[in-house]
Amino acid sequence: MPRIGSKKNKKSIESPSDHSQEGVLYMVATPIGNLGDMTLRAIETLQQCDRILCEDTRQTQKLLQHLQIKKKLERFDEHMIEKKSEQAIQWLQAGENLAFLTDAGTPGICDPGSALVAQALNSGVSVVPVPGASALTAILSVSGFRDPCFAFRGFFPRTDAEKMKELHFVSHILRHASPFLFVWFESPHRILKTFQWLGKHLPGETEVVVAKELTKHYEKIFKGNLAQINTVFENIFKDASPKGEWVFLIKGVNASQRKLPEAEGLQNEQGQLNELLQDLIDAGLSVKKSTEIVVRTLNVPKKQVYTLALELIKKKRIFQS
Repeated sequence: MPRIGSKKNKKSIESPSDHSQEGVLYMVATPIGNLGDMTLRAIETLQQCDRILCEDTRQTQKLLQHLQIKKKLERFDEHMIEKKSEQAIQWLQAGENLAFLTDAGTPGICDPGSALVAQALNSGVSVVPVPGASALTAILSVSGFRDPCFAFRGFFPRTDAEKMKELHFVSHILRHASPFLFVWFESPHRILKTFQWLGKHLPGETEVVVAKELTKHYEKIFKGNLAQINTVFENIFKDASPKGEWVFLIKGVNASQRKLPEAEGLQNEQGQLNELLQDLIDAGLSVKKSTEIVVRTLNVPKKQVYTLALELIKKKRIFQS
């Protein structure tokens, strides 16, 4: 690993930058559940850095106590990006070495660390990765799929309108690259509803992998088609709610091999079509884009949807005026 020097000897830092008097920002991966996954390099980096920036100081303090490391902790979550980024750059330019930690896993992926990295690079500061555990690579490693292309999409959308936009994105990718793997995070209180929703909008034979509490004592990994996974969920969560963090993977194939997405049972239900279209328009999408998503998702006539969309837009303008 790049050696971290003391404040009195910053020139001993080995980094890709020529700014030998400046500090280095280390993006340090931490365990996603099993403390044994903390790397020796990560421990050494935390021991020798000047400050640690982290999403939740309480969470990070627990890890440091386990490692018997005492360091100055600085809160750096979504609410602190603007305020703390400038201060962090000043510390780095003054010669301090900083480590950034997310609550769990590899930082800079679906967390505020990416904003800090962008500002550090724009300021000419060296950024060095200290890799380790990641729920994304963990689920890919046990999926059994050999497909080289995948997309990580963060947390699965919450609203029906956002979910439809997500499926629209999926279908767009599959027209150009197939097969393709898509990975999402999901919270325990939404995982069941998410899979029930997917079961209504994707073919039952769609291949999926779902992982719960990766690397932890109650780790569970489910693999099968969408219909099978929903059946498993119905049985094991009949009398108990899901717990822990979830990550799931869907294997998509080209529309020529499988019709994706399709909402069986919805295309002939005018009321539900209206509701979906209304959600998309309320979300700020144009008539053209809303029509595209509904047509491709529900397999209904374009002219019918476009006419309805114009009516809904007109009503919305009248109401707003």
